Amino acid sequence: MFYNCMHFERATFWLPWKFRKEKASLKNAIGYLRGIVRSHLQQRFEAITKGADNKDDLLSYIIKANSYTSELGLEDLVDDFFTFLIAGMETTAITMSCLIWEVIKNQDIHTKLKEEIDAVYAGRDNLEYDDLPSLVYTEQLIKETLRLTKPHRASSG
Repeated sequence: MFYNCMHFERATFWLPWKFRKEKASLKNAIGYLRGIVRSHLQQRFEAITKGADNKDDLLSYIIKANSYTSELGLEDLVDDFFTFLIAGMETTAITMSCLIWEVIKNQDIHTKLKEEIDAVYAGRDNLEYDDLPSLVYTEQLIKETLRLTKPHRASSG
């Protein structure tokens, strides 16, 4: 369990009188991260308002949608940012773990995947964006992993 890795007892971590030092450190770290995100969001909001930001990403759409209402404040946007960040990392990590597990369990899959990757790399150190369509078997493995082991089921306990 994650809590055991951090040397916290799951049942007692949330008790107010337990782990005060660790909780204070965690609270400071969260405050620091929120400050960085808040500053970035404020800069992007100001750039979008002035028409100086022409990025076509999810954050731009959220900020633009928020400019039409006064119901959501900057702190709401910070909360949304962390929700997307954490949810994205968790589901990706779960998917990759399941994919690696399947590759380890099945030697035929491992061999075919290695052959495809070796052929696409062709002695180079890095892949290019244009190489991705050549990784057909890799894409099939990822899609099959998502079909068989949906990340939201694995993370919901």
